Amino acid sequence: MIIDVIQQFFPRLPEPYSTINFIAEIPLFGQPLNFYIYLIIAGTLIILGLRVIQKRIQWHIVQKLVLYIMTAAWIAAFLFMAGTQISWLVNDGKDLHGRSLAGKQARMTERLIDTYYTSSYRDFYQFLEFAKTHTKTNKTVYLVSPHATFQVWAQYWLYPHLALRNSMPVHYILIFGIDEEQLPIPDSYQLIKEYAPHKRIYGLKQ
Repeated sequence: MIIDVIQQFFPRLPEPYSTINFIAEIPLFGQPLNFYIYLIIAGTLIILGLRVIQKRIQWHIVQKLVLYIMTAAWIAAFLFMAGTQISWLVNDGKDLHGRSLAGKQARMTERLIDTYYTSSYRDFYQFLEFAKTHTKTNKTVYLVSPHATFQVWAQYWLYPHLALRNSMPVHYILIFGIDEEQLPIPDSYQLIKEYAPHKRIYGLKQ
């Protein structure tokens, strides 16, 4: 029971990118570093409580013990984080070297999607580039996607070719990773191009 509560409060983090309080973080044995800091603090409080009960407190020893433990934990966490970030830079350099800007964006999108979503979505960037080549410039578009994050990425990558809108009517509807039966396409739109199953471009009928 207690273990289940702890695991729910400190869920296992996805590899390799995670955040704690909006600060880049990495998991250590599947848990964020602050999990272990909390354990140290909790253990210290328990020790202090036992010493109070026994009425044999030697504050100077306790203070030194806490200082040594926290300092050692901080140094270990710093070295672990620094080493991991260096390995990230090395791996990124190998993975992205020689690629164009578009290629780097596509590759980073694949890595992010592989980390947080299913692999069937990893061609999202390529789908947007495909949409840009089959639509007219300075038009509005409505994106139907499985996650809100895709909306943010699309707004950035489609600009200034297309302007993303949160509702219809628009000039184009992009369907990505969604079965059209779940969202009936209005009769005023027609299929323009299909990139892959459930990844299509619809446009207003002329």
